Amino acid sequence: MARTSSSPTSPWDAERGNYRFWAASYDAGGNLVTMRRRGLVAAATRTTKAQYGETDNLRYRYTPATSEPESNRLQWVDDLAPAVTSWGAKVPERPDFSDGATAGSTTPDYTYDAAGSLTSDKNKGITRIQYNHLHLPELIEWQNGNKLQYLYTATGQKVAKLATEAGKPAPVRTDYLGAWQYERDSLRWLTHAEGRACTCTGVTWRGGISTKVQYEYTLKDHLGNLRVAFHPGEKTSYYAGLDSNPEQTRRE
Repeated sequence: MARTSSSPTSPWDAERGNYRFWAASYDAGGNLVTMRRRGLVAAATRTTKAQYGETDNLRYRYTPATSEPESNRLQWVDDLAPAVTSWGAKVPERPDFSDGATAGSTTPDYTYDAAGSLTSDKNKGITRIQYNHLHLPELIEWQNGNKLQYLYTATGQKVAKLATEAGKPAPVRTDYLGAWQYERDSLRWLTHAEGRACTCTGVTWRGGISTKVQYEYTLKDHLGNLRVAFHPGEKTSYYAGLDSNPEQTRRE
């Protein structure tokens, strides 16, 4: 069935094995049943090294098979791994799966409409997903007050997104124009065959604002799934002895 069962890492340093994906199993219908992941559980500080451990030990449960379509409908995801508390309350920034419901609960984590589309997700705190006449998501609401709104053409092509954060006066608008993506009327990136080109804004040494283009490349597996995303690092020059750094000379 061409399903991934494990994905050990092979970095070029002593951290081999700190990031790992294994123990993936599937049922007869190809649905994921178990999965385990290992990764960063505590970032390095000035006095402590980075700590690695099991971040996810997931169990997937589906609707009892009273009919074949229902048996493929995900209802619960339980995380049996120890809670990663070092990341604090900023759940969206945590690298592990966030189990927002009680493990083993009989109340489903996910609910669906008559067409089988997702309408709520307890693990992500999503309380409502509303669809348009083309059955495309047009409104997503979270229990913390955040929401997303999507705009489409008559044929269903997504053209804009409005992200509203609770307590903020106005939403952030993102526009999609083919391969070009704009945020707040400024170009953020454009996609190409090998990845995308992003615009990065920074502060110059004189205190001004500079904008440059940074290329990001992606590698995919034989099924087209994204496996690696990377961008070239900045070029650094080293000077031996008492030779001056030209960049520093210009600044002085």
